[in-house]
Amino acid sequence: MLAAGGLSSGAHLAAFLTLGAAGAVVGTRFLVAEESLYSDVQKRAVIAAKSGSAVRSYVFDELRNTTGWPAGVDGRGLAMPAVAAVESGADITQIKKEVAEGTKRGDPHSVVTWAGTGVGQLSRLQPAKVRAHHPRSLYGSELTARRTRISYESYMKSLWPI
Repeated sequence: MLAAGGLSSGAHLAAFLTLGAAGAVVGTRFLVAEESLYSDVQKRAVIAAKSGSAVRSYVFDELRNTTGWPAGVDGRGLAMPAVAAVESGADITQIKKEVAEGTKRGDPHSVVTWAGTGVGQLSRLQPAKVRAHHPRSLYGSELTARRTRISYESYMKSLWPI
């Protein structure tokens, strides 16, 4: 079983590994990695976002002219005025023009920025790379009731600080 959704720190990963997850699917944390292909505007927007800033909507794809997704599949991104406007019935053609112009200007409120529910816990850019060893190989059978979650959590925080 893989843990997914809202994981943005070593403490989160440690908790789920301790509970028996084999690993984790992590996305938003890597958006603010130095190696990320996100623009500086998008990275700053993710770092500035608060918990609850990420919303699910079909509008993100419409604003970016993304095609090919199956019907009924939406995405989660940072809330932006354009999404709210389209969902309230505004003319999508006009909103697309405004978003394109804002994106060219580097307006963080006009750039579509995909992000998940853990966005409010990210506060800085950092490398994506963590130490190359596997945490379970170091602790092995010590990841039992004899080891406290706190000690494992501290270890994971040292690997993946946020």
